[in-house]
This record gives sequence, C-alpha cells and structure tokens, in this order.
Amino acid sequence: MNTDKLTAAEAVFGFAAWLTTKDGDTLMGKSHDAAPIARLCGEFVKVNGLNEPREDWHHNLIHPSGECSHGNDLVSSASADTHINHQTT
Repeated sequence: MNTDKLTAAEAVFGFAAWLTTKDGDTLMGKSHDAAPIARLCGEFVKVNGLNEPREDWHHNLIHPSGECSHGNDLVSSASADTHINHQTT
C-alpha cells in the first residue's frame, strides 16, 4: 500500500474516476436517494485509508452555484499535471 496520502483534490478526481469505470450505473441527482452514493463514498474512503469526515464538516463545504461548466478548465489543468489511465479490459 502506498503510504502517501491523497490530497483532497486527488480523492475527488479518484472517486469520480472510479464511479465512471465501475460496472453498473450510479444514479445521483436531486430526485435520487443519496444513501447509495454515501455508501460508495464510505467504501472509497475506507479502501484508500482516508480519514472519516469530521463532525460538522459540511459547514466548511462550498457548493458551486449556477449551471455546471462541465469542469473543462479544471479538467484541462488537472490532466496536464496528472496522468489517469481509465482503460478497462
């Protein structure tokens, strides 16, 4: 096991990468139950040896407002610095 801890950004990108490459569909949105996503978050945290969320962690969270820009700027800058291989067999 790698002893280097993931940064918060690496964990977010890693979780998204896992969701988009695992078998089956993962439905999420305001009209879907959040419990399945919460379970997947917990599994990802455990497998990657991350710390559990702190009490009242949600008070430090900022959600983007308005329409999603699809993260084009962030993904472009991340892919310049990060090499993520999503190929499956």
